[in-house]
Amino acid sequence: MSDAPVVLVFDIDGTLLHSVDDHQAALRDAYRSLGVDLGGRPLSQFPDHTDSAIFDLLVSEARGERASAQDFEELDAALDAAYRRRVTDGAPPEIAGARQLLETLAPDPRFQMTFATGSMRGVAAQKLVSLGVDPEAAVLVTASDFLTREAIVWRAIELAAIGAESVVRVISIGDGIWDLRAATQLGVSFLAVESGTHQFADGPIHTVPDLRSLTPDALIALASATPFPSPIP
Repeated sequence: MSDAPVVLVFDIDGTLLHSVDDHQAALRDAYRSLGVDLGGRPLSQFPDHTDSAIFDLLVSEARGERASAQDFEELDAALDAAYRRRVTDGAPPEIAGARQLLETLAPDPRFQMTFATGSMRGVAAQKLVSLGVDPEAAVLVTASDFLTREAIVWRAIELAAIGAESVVRVISIGDGIWDLRAATQLGVSFLAVESGTHQFADGPIHTVPDLRSLTPDALIALASATPFPSPIP
């Protein structure tokens, strides 16, 4: 195994928190407040499953021009507020084992944890705080930074790989088919959390119903048993 730490790229919604329904409801509220609407279209219909890419397309449809930097800032603030209203009774429950896993991995030098999410930064930070993670100290890449999941995940890997003296080994951990597609396109291994968003067939290196079985040693065993074609040096 490489001397470089194994890079773990965690999605958040449906992977660490049961927050998909609250997030999607808040997102619809935020879009409407900014003068665009999904109509009857499901979020899964859009080619890039990120808050910013969907918003950019809706703005283009409504105005005939792409969303501006200010538009995205307004989306970030509107979504942050809408999500807070949705979870006034407390944050959504964690995926079983999430907080314990993150706390165990944080000091382990064998790993570099990152978070890569299709949600905007403000709401992503809220969710990390609810899991006991400091979003200011974490490697967090969001839809506020890039429109596509591939770009989001790739940037998380790049940031984690800074200073590595050998090829890094990457496990992307997510619950959605879009997470698997991004990992496949980037050539990194994928671990599927079947929390309810998507049921996976062949393809992921491993499939788990929650995070309780993902001990550090189990993740090292997965990394050791799986080829990693990532070109990150």
